[in-house]
Amino acid sequence: MPTAFEHPEDQAQYRRPAHRTGVELYHAHILRHSFEPHTHEAYGLGAITDGVGRFRWRGGEHLAPRATLMLMNPEDIHTGEAATADAWGYRMVYLDEQLLSELYGGPAWRFDAAVAHDAAAATQAAALIA
Repeated sequence: MPTAFEHPEDQAQYRRPAHRTGVELYHAHILRHSFEPHTHEAYGLGAITDGVGRFRWRGGEHLAPRATLMLMNPEDIHTGEAATADAWGYRMVYLDEQLLSELYGGPAWRFDAAVAHDAAAATQAAALIA
């Protein structure tokens, strides 16, 4: 996950908590950068904190305004960029598939939607991922 960008207003911070393997945190504030098609090896759960994000996932284009949850499965190809002239901010937690299997005692599940429009859950997720 990139943390350095060409445009000075594009910023991101990446962390791996030392006390918990299989967890990665990513905070981003993106104005001009466009993420090319890519995947992650982990589940991604995040919240849009500012602006509107636009991304392609499973052949469709999705808009994610502030207070929206973003949901990604491991190896799902997707893109990402600001949908308007304003920057979009988001916070993501990436959770290793094996970690989730250990926590839930069974096979991993799959997200069937890329976004969830649930302002209360998105606000809680953003606070937890802070």
